Amino acid sequence: MEPIFLQVEQSLSSSIVDISQAFGGSVSDSRLITLDNGQRFFLKIDQSTEPSIGAEADGLRRLRESGSIRTPKIISEDKHYLVLEYISPGSLDRADFKALGTQLARLHKNSHQYWGLDRNNFIGSTLQINDQCRDRTWAQFFLKARLGPQIYWLRKRGLWPADLQSLEDQLVSVVESLLSEQSDLRPSLLHGDLWSGNVLWDKQGSPILIDPAIYWGHREADLSLAILFGGFSDDFFRAYDEEWPREPGFEARVQIYILYHLLNHVNIFGSAYLTQTRKLIKSLISEQGGH
Repeated sequence: MEPIFLQVEQSLSSSIVDISQAFGGSVSDSRLITLDNGQRFFLKIDQSTEPSIGAEADGLRRLRESGSIRTPKIISEDKHYLVLEYISPGSLDRADFKALGTQLARLHKNSHQYWGLDRNNFIGSTLQINDQCRDRTWAQFFLKARLGPQIYWLRKRGLWPADLQSLEDQLVSVVESLLSEQSDLRPSLLHGDLWSGNVLWDKQGSPILIDPAIYWGHREADLSLAILFGGFSDDFFRAYDEEWPREPGFEARVQIYILYHLLNHVNIFGSAYLTQTRKLIKSLISEQGGH
């Protein structure tokens, strides 16, 4: 048995009798473990030089402490592993998506003075710089701590072609304009990486959020991946709006938040997402007139 599993056994004061591969993200090694007492847990292992386990545990803990939405209980943690409650999967119906929409809106009602977070974390395998600053507007934060680092890393990797470099100033103007126009500009607690694969459903149909990339940001940013990749029903969005309606202009602003995730996908997966990214940038500039 690998040393990491011996460490897990010691932390749980039990022997592991079965280990199987589990589905779970592209960053850590995910396993389902069974102990000699019959208990089953979900185990995430990250033995890289810059492990994301601590940031993930912190995010799960803060989401859970909000009292708004459920996350798996943390059973044991170390720098390189995280043992979580095992969620037996259930089936879905319309009411389950309604519950998720309502609970997410309630999560977003948790507010803070400043944008960002008091620590960095990870969005997939990419470092997410949270850079909390009391004097920064939401638009300034999103440009400096979200779009800026992604574009910087793309440029370093040779994945930011000249035609997109030439559009950067116009893109900045669009972001500053669109992200400064709302009346409800206040920091909300965000999951940060909310796509359908990061929502589990237990046998009672209750939603459980996993793999967070939390920060204090504008609530609309948390809806961007649901729109980009789908998998969320209309009932989810209706329930969200019943709890806290989105403001007019959401459809235009959410494209900026989608852009952040597309840039991150180019950084992680390469040029396969570059055509979609280029199309979105040009569409934003064209529709907003570059200012």
